[in-house]
Amino acid sequence: MKLLIISDYPWNKNNSFGKVFSDLFGGIDNLEILNIYCMGGNPKTEMTNIKYFQISMGQIVANLKNRKNPVGKIIEPDNIDEKDEMGKSETKWMNVARKTHFRIFGWGRRFIWWIGRWKNERLKSVVKEFDADVMFTPVYKQSYMNAVDQFVYKVKPTKMVGYYGDDNYSLRQFSLNPFFWFDRLTQRGKVKRTIKLCDYLYVVSEVGKECAEKYFKKECIIMANGNVFEGEPTYKTEYNKERKLVFTGNLGNHRWEELLRIGRAIDKIGGGATLDIYSASQLKKSILKKYQKCKAISFRGKVPYTEIERIQKEADVLVHVESFRLKEWLAVRESFSTKIVGQMVACRPQLALGDARCGSIDHLIRHDAAIVVSDKKNLEQVLKRIISDDSYLDEYAKKGWECGVKLHNRRDIQSNLKRELEELIEKK
Repeated sequence: MKLLIISDYPWNKNNSFGKVFSDLFGGIDNLEILNIYCMGGNPKTEMTNIKYFQISMGQIVANLKNRKNPVGKIIEPDNIDEKDEMGKSETKWMNVARKTHFRIFGWGRRFIWWIGRWKNERLKSVVKEFDADVMFTPVYKQSYMNAVDQFVYKVKPTKMVGYYGDDNYSLRQFSLNPFFWFDRLTQRGKVKRTIKLCDYLYVVSEVGKECAEKYFKKECIIMANGNVFEGEPTYKTEYNKERKLVFTGNLGNHRWEELLRIGRAIDKIGGGATLDIYSASQLKKSILKKYQKCKAISFRGKVPYTEIERIQKEADVLVHVESFRLKEWLAVRESFSTKIVGQMVACRPQLALGDARCGSIDHLIRHDAAIVVSDKKNLEQVLKRIISDDSYLDEYAKKGWECGVKLHNRRDIQSNLKRELEELIEKK
């Protein structure tokens, strides 16, 4: 089976795309992949069945200056330019744009792709020569990514499947910034045109399925994130008298605020627990001061990824939070946090705090897989029970693991994915 996958970032195990798609396709037999990626940077993965074709903004700019500079190149894993200064520069500017929300960077990028000469014979030749059985494409909100999808499909029409992990289309968002709505309204049409080409969509949450089927009138299949659930679960047999709550992850989208809410609630009920926060997120001094004033909270900062498993195993309760703020929870309403499944594998009960209409929180409620607080008024009462009731923690450690085995077992997810794609290929 030959899959053509178009992505923004390169297939690298250190970025979100690389992690998710390696989990989906790593280890599937008789599979060839062509990854066309639209940014500077290098692929980095243990998978050996992938061919890479890169189109970057740097190449497009160089070609606009001089037509002799080619746009598009095959990347050989054995001959990667580790320096790749142009790729590092582009990635740096993308990260700056993401952190600062300077929309002018995004507009500039869209303009360069619009006028660029990337629809060329190099790209056509690679696509035709690979002759994919299925295009399996993440559906992005950026207009240039959808333009690439649609052009490649036109060059070599084939079966097409979309991977729709976030709400990149609906108008059910909140922002007082007119530029946000300019971006949304000018790009959503291309999103819909890409999805129209798809035979069906994969979505990552129940909420995502309900919304996507309503918007696009397409069959949607839930394919949430997976992990390895094998052997006997290693539950904790003895909890700390002072419960150790641990959060590991991103503090963006005002998640820092909900963690502060938990810390202050612990202080208010007189202690009995601590909250350790491990995150690479850069916090403002004003936020750090708030954490420092809270007795229950210890902000530990960034730790190596290899240490996360040990830290989670030492915890009594693992924490997941989503913001109650309207703008933030609407932004992740159809999404699903990859962190949740990793915490299920750790065999520790999870405390999840957030709006019940958010995809991740909704999933945990539907499957009773975590101690969920969807009403802030109940937080102190729930924390008191966590502190006093060992059996309560035992119950949700078990429920979390069982949910993982049933819905998030990587082996089952890959088996179903392979079968569904093979059935699609066989259809005339």
